[in-house]
Amino acid sequence: MLPRLLICEDDFLIASDLASTLSDCGATIVGFAAEADKALELAQRDTMEVDAAILDIRLGGELAYPVARALLDRGVGVVFYSGYSDRDVPVEFAAVPFVSKPADAATILQALQLAR
Repeated sequence: MLPRLLICEDDFLIASDLASTLSDCGATIVGFAAEADKALELAQRDTMEVDAAILDIRLGGELAYPVARALLDRGVGVVFYSGYSDRDVPVEFAAVPFVSKPADAATILQALQLAR
């Protein structure tokens, strides 16, 4: 079964493409956030039923690491999807799958599987 996903991406076209592609593969998109503060609010919302999240490392000019930390603390799988290098990711997130933009659906789905 494919997961219920939160997509945190500040580029509308990328977020829309991710949602469309992953929905076509059977995932359910439960939320979107384009800014770090909104993403953090969603990540901390107890009522949000989410299995995994795809996070751009930089959301609206702010780093998304607090969002990743909040999701991981809740037991939610996280995949970083970014144009940055995986070398830029802090050691605390070394186990979080990293996918470089752009990527095909199979690569993203594989990373989601690893994250869960």
